[in-house]
Formats: sequence, C-alpha cells, structure tokens
Amino acid sequence: IASMAALLEEEFSLDVVWRGARDYCGYHSSGNWPVVMGDGKSAVREVYDRFHTKQELPGLTGHSHRDSLKTPRLFEEAFRAALLHEGK
Repeated sequence: IASMAALLEEEFSLDVVWRGARDYCGYHSSGNWPVVMGDGKSAVREVYDRFHTKQELPGLTGHSHRDSLKTPRLFEEAFRAALLHEGK
C-alpha cells in the first residue's frame, strides 16, 4: 500500500499512525514514502513509555537504536490490558 501511495500520490494519500510509537526520525522517513506519525497519547503509548528502554552508549547522542523492553512478561500483561481498555 505504501508503494501505491508513492506511485499514485495524486489519486490518494496514506496517513499511518503506529500506536504506541514515537515519530520516526528523518532517516526512516526520507523520500516520498508516507511518514509514520507517532502516537501522542493512548493507553498503548503509556505502556510503551513505561517499559521501553534504549541502550546507553558514549558519544554524541548518548544512546543507540538498540531498543528493548525492561520486563517483557510484565509488558505483555500491561499491553493486553491497554488494548482491552482502548477497545471499550
């Protein structure tokens, strides 16, 4: 679908929101591909923020693109509860 949106941009537009995620950085949203917009506020996003961590590295930015979950089992429980909450 993203390819169709890029090739047929005058016929339709594609907006994508990835629930629970932040806005993509410029590296991931270059070119004419639809830009994935971050989830500003939702139950899923709150769970993501609580359990998400980045590996710290020395250097200019101090962090890497190595993302992980602090406690995957607890994340799963909280994520399922958030999905049920948003479905109401």
